[in-house]
Amino acid sequence: MDIRFNAGSHLREQAADKAAWDKELAERLEQIVQGSGIVHEKDQNHWQLGTSNNWWLKRDIETGEFVLTYRYGCDGDPRLLALRQAIIFILALEPFNKN
Repeated sequence: MDIRFNAGSHLREQAADKAAWDKELAERLEQIVQGSGIVHEKDQNHWQLGTSNNWWLKRDIETGEFVLTYRYGCDGDPRLLALRQAIIFILALEPFNKN
C-alpha cells in the first residue's frame, strides 16, 4: 500500500531550492518511519529512507503528491492508514489533505 499525501505544492514552488525542500521533507519522513537520520537520493524525486531498504519516498510529477511506499506492502493495513494521518498531522499538512 502506498501512502499518498500532498505537501502543499505552492510551498514547494515558493522554495528557492526545490531539491533541498524535497530532501528536507524526505529527511523529516525518515525520522518518522525509521529514525536513523539517513536518506539516500536514488534519483531526482526518489529517496530511500534509512538503511533497511524498506521505505521509499517518491514525488509524483503528474499530481504533485508524495508517495511513501513500504517494501512489504500491507494493503489495507489500518496501521498504514494511521501512519498517513500521523504524518499529515506531524508535518502540519492538514490544509492540503482533506480526505
